[in-house]
Amino acid sequence: MIQGTADIDDEYLAIIQNEIEDYTNRIFRMIGEQGYNLKTIPITFVGGGAVIMKNFGKFNQKNIKYIEDVKANAKGYEHLAKLYLNRVRKTA
Repeated sequence: MIQGTADIDDEYLAIIQNEIEDYTNRIFRMIGEQGYNLKTIPITFVGGGAVIMKNFGKFNQKNIKYIEDVKANAKGYEHLAKLYLNRVRKTA
């Protein structure tokens, strides 16, 4: 999914690519259904999902950013945990 290719028969690769493109279209549609304007609201996709949305999504506006580090979510939670633990230690 990262490179858009695989060592499989072209027929099956096309099926996989179509399904992933359909998935990204559904994600963008759901964002729009929640009331967000995909052309104006800043949107950031993070982690492995960002790779999929960037490589297979059909939206390429300047307001959409991609943080493609597949560990980004884990790093963010680790950072939040450290902040929490530091706060707990200070109040104890």
